[in-house]
Amino acid sequence: MTNEQLIKKMKEDMNMRNFSKYTYDSYLGKTRDIMRYYGEKQLEEITTEELREFLLKHLKEKRKLSDRSINYYNSVIRFIYEVALDKLLNKKQLPMRKQKKTVYKVLTKEELSAFFNACDNFKFKTIFMLVYGSGLRIGEVANLRVEDIDSKNMRIFVREGKGNKERYTILPKQSLEMFGAGTTDTTNSIGKRGKVISKKNSNIYNNIMWSNSLSDETGGAVEVARMMYPGHSTLCYGVQWDAVLRWISKDDTNKKYLQDSTGKGNYLDEDDTNNPAITGSNEDYKIKNIYDMAGNVWEWTMETTGKDRKVYRGGNYNFNGNERPISHRISVSPTSYDYYIGFRITLYL
Repeated sequence: MTNEQLIKKMKEDMNMRNFSKYTYDSYLGKTRDIMRYYGEKQLEEITTEELREFLLKHLKEKRKLSDRSINYYNSVIRFIYEVALDKLLNKKQLPMRKQKKTVYKVLTKEELSAFFNACDNFKFKTIFMLVYGSGLRIGEVANLRVEDIDSKNMRIFVREGKGNKERYTILPKQSLEMFGAGTTDTTNSIGKRGKVISKKNSNIYNNIMWSNSLSDETGGAVEVARMMYPGHSTLCYGVQWDAVLRWISKDDTNKKYLQDSTGKGNYLDEDDTNNPAITGSNEDYKIKNIYDMAGNVWEWTMETTGKDRKVYRGGNYNFNGNERPISHRISVSPTSYDYYIGFRITLYL
């Protein structure tokens, strides 16, 4: 069998065994390394003594590879001869190297804190903390999807893990907060560190203008939002607000809600007692209300309707749900402010 035929046979054998893409590519790469070492000679003609020389002289002494790496080449050799070439291999002459058992260094809390704080990029910091807290591999993080995050049970579903195996791992509370998912009582109020928390136990950013000047974007809500996570946060754009509304209205039963948000937002007329409902007080508010976009306070956005005119949206608790539904918008001067005007942020991970 020529080397070209051997490569083709190996591909078929690996596909038969449903090897992962990583193992598939790695085995082919190591096989080609072995072929380059022996030059024009076909691998089917290589003797056990020549294979010993490759493992010991070339890999260990010349390339100074680790025992683990040499054993990996040995595994590839065994696959080549025992599977692809269907030849009997004397494993006693080609033993796996005994590996040194190493005690891994465990970083202290201070060292971990220094490492994470040195990362200025919020996206990468979130990934690093998730990898450390959940024990995920790089490929597992890359395959992570939104639906894999189970915040209720505080766990993560891992798909396409090592050996193409699925499993669950823990979801650290800190990672959940960094995802912006918060808890079941999450709303749009912003705490001192930029953490999304509940309006019921926080000081709300209200009485805030869009900016302190008509001529530039300094001060006010626009600057505060950007400083929450520098380079990764801003006020909500109009198109983002509308995207949420489209998501809500895909269910026919919710379309009326866009024009009359009564019963789904925090308005003064919720129960005819002049007491506005509390966001998160029941499951219906949590889901349909999309964390208090309707009612409460007007929310500044990045939307513009003309020169020196900015937009806030969603109504406030002084009105009722059909007068100022979630889809409502008002265009005003960016220096306008009042106790019923606030904002929310958008995070870019």
